[in-house]
Amino acid sequence: MDYFDGMRTCVITKAVENSTVSVLCRQVLEAELMKNPSIYRHFMHSVIRKYRIVMLELADVKFNDSLGKLAHTIIRLAYVTKHHSQDDTNIQKSSYCDNT
Repeated sequence: MDYFDGMRTCVITKAVENSTVSVLCRQVLEAELMKNPSIYRHFMHSVIRKYRIVMLELADVKFNDSLGKLAHTIIRLAYVTKHHSQDDTNIQKSSYCDNT
């Protein structure tokens, strides 16, 4: 996200399933995008998917009554609890990046 909006993003994210997150420095990402511009398609797919999730959440808040909102929250919590990972999320920094 930092790359596309040009601002520093400080968030804490909890994975629902075992995951590996790779951190790339800007120079490596830009070099790969120059070599293979079709990679942008994967970024757009992810952005659109997240946009749809946000729109569904907004619709839920806007158009559901209190009981509907409560039901949606309980369903979401049940899903997260059922699929909760055991802190098996890995963060890997690219070896191509400097120590920044």
